[in-house]
Amino acid sequence: MRFGDGEKNIINNIACNRQGFSYDPGDCKDREFQNDLIESLEYMDDNYFVGINDERLEKRVNGTIISPMIFVNENYLPFLNKIIPLCNNCVLVANERGNRDTLPFEVLDYVKIKNTYWRYVDSLLVDVSISYLLFDKPTQIVLVAGGPWSNVLIQRFWETNKNHIYIDIGSTLDPFLYRHNTRQYQERLKNDT
Repeated sequence: MRFGDGEKNIINNIACNRQGFSYDPGDCKDREFQNDLIESLEYMDDNYFVGINDERLEKRVNGTIISPMIFVNENYLPFLNKIIPLCNNCVLVANERGNRDTLPFEVLDYVKIKNTYWRYVDSLLVDVSISYLLFDKPTQIVLVAGGPWSNVLIQRFWETNKNHIYIDIGSTLDPFLYRHNTRQYQERLKNDT
């Protein structure tokens, strides 16, 4: 999972509003989410990796630290060309507005989440965990694109079933799901064609 600027603001209790997600330090439900996010940052287990590039937050990580930029910027096209083909027949957890038919790979299951699901993360976890992760399925890739709450979801998924591979893919699939770029690094896709 990755901790970028938005996650850093939430952990540091700084108000933010980014692309459908907002955090208000004075809101009790937001503070509950902040605690869940901190727990996902500090969680430790074998094969549980945290992508972070902030020295102060790194000190709070108990597990293995990797780069949060592994799929973006200069790595974006290699990610699309080399990693995405391995994701055929994966499970995708992403925003309900996305269109699975425009993805560059086949999705076994598309679990659609609302922008506000993070406020009700436990009910979402029950639905998703029972439907997809608790049953005896062979190991599969589960891609999660849910903004800051991806980290909480992945931690909870991991605690539920460690047989699957959970990847926080952030906004990397936005040009396919929504048919427009949402980040500057995605311009590389246009320049490559």
